[in-house]
Amino acid sequence: MKTRTALASLIAALSSAPALIADCGPFFSAPRQIATGTVSPTDLHIVDLDGMQYPEIVYASRGSNDQTGITIFQRNNDGTYASIQFIPMPSSPPQLRLVVEDATRDGILDLVVLEYNAGSARIFPGLGDSTFSTNGPAYAVGPTPTGLVMKDLNNDGLADLLVSNLDPGTVSVLMASPGGGFFPRATVPAGGNLPNWVGLTDFNGDGRDDLVTVVNSPSGVACSLGNGNGTFQAPRFTASPSTSTHISPVIQDMTADGVPDVVLIDSTNSFFVFRAFTNATTTPVAITTDPNQGNLRGIAVGDFDLNGFPDVAALTGFSASPNSVMIYPNRPGLNFAPAINFGEYAGAIGGINLPVRVADINADGLADVAFSDRFGQIGVLEATAGGGVLIGDRPQNQTVSPGATVTFATSSPSTGVTFRWYKNGQPVINSPTVTGANTNTLTITNAQPDDAAVYECRITGPCDAKAVRAFLAVAGPINPCPADFDGDGFVDFFDLDAFISAFEEGC
Repeated sequence: MKTRTALASLIAALSSAPALIADCGPFFSAPRQIATGTVSPTDLHIVDLDGMQYPEIVYASRGSNDQTGITIFQRNNDGTYASIQFIPMPSSPPQLRLVVEDATRDGILDLVVLEYNAGSARIFPGLGDSTFSTNGPAYAVGPTPTGLVMKDLNNDGLADLLVSNLDPGTVSVLMASPGGGFFPRATVPAGGNLPNWVGLTDFNGDGRDDLVTVVNSPSGVACSLGNGNGTFQAPRFTASPSTSTHISPVIQDMTADGVPDVVLIDSTNSFFVFRAFTNATTTPVAITTDPNQGNLRGIAVGDFDLNGFPDVAALTGFSASPNSVMIYPNRPGLNFAPAINFGEYAGAIGGINLPVRVADINADGLADVAFSDRFGQIGVLEATAGGGVLIGDRPQNQTVSPGATVTFATSSPSTGVTFRWYKNGQPVINSPTVTGANTNTLTITNAQPDDAAVYECRITGPCDAKAVRAFLAVAGPINPCPADFDGDGFVDFFDLDAFISAFEEGC
């Protein structure tokens, strides 16, 4: 806990300058839009299915005339997307949820899809080329399944399956069988009635995943510490300040204290951070948004301004108006700055829950946003450089002989940054043998043993600062211990005394 407290204090100190907030972004390019047809979205995932340059978009939707199913979109080099597979589902369930995991244990990602009407989870085996076989086994998971998650609960190297069941108010636990597939389900309490989501995280850092459910009768969050064998302790329920249905949950450490929190919305104009503690209890913090922007229909979390505190990306709008993506910048103490509106997009948001996801969609190292409107159109907001400092080249550790020339170099693709070099924590001063103290390249000529040190370059931008380091070792001359130890020009008895003194001093 001391380490977590110290880390939180350090991040808070580095992130508390109010004058910097307006310059820190986030920054996004114009949205890319992907037409999907007249369907209602139910789930959206951004995941690299084939190990190539860009991740794919896995999109679940409901519609009429055999339009219910899962579509795989692949990104082209020009930033456009193409549908490469549609997997139809046999009915139009009220819920169509999925996860992307290696359920068949062949090293290739598969789809695990809830079949709401059948009370089962079906595996669509991955083929390794971002497409999937439609022939796969199904496993009974319980009636009216609403949410699912896969993780290794007992440290046997196999991912287990958990599913929330709406009407019974339970969670089904299907442990992975070493021979393949899953054992028949066991049932644990969800911590409340009408659970519509289930997740796993480790609250207390003991290496055992703990259970998280979002329930809606009454509305709130229930957490159960894991025993490490697929069972859980009694759930600890925290009621929400709102009685509305809670949707779009995300597990993320929002306060930089090392403990994951739960973020969700209530279908009106508020989102909630259920701040978690190591004993799996939570305390809700309500964040009220501008009602003039409409109701919240989906959220995701990402650190868009790179200040160490995850921000909230929300999809908002009224029933008959276009939707907007709003970014709520997070500051220390869950002090959210006013939202930044990234524009309206075609298609009314309507009165349904909409998926929003944060991922590095274009493989540039920055968090992007993907979302869908009520008519199925997918929007992609790609982040652009700006805000926090990005690191390019890093200086290399070096060991040289005396008299050598040493160069430490770094770089940053961020604009408007400055460079400052430090030696063992003290500012480097330019001299006849040291140049570049205020540039990205530090040069030391005629290096001597007293130049040996840790050299740090602090790269500072409008929003934050980052440091890169390297050490320099200079091999000093070895005392040859000549026979004329007293240096009088003669080798005589007096040299013996000088030798003994040199020997005792570590010659």
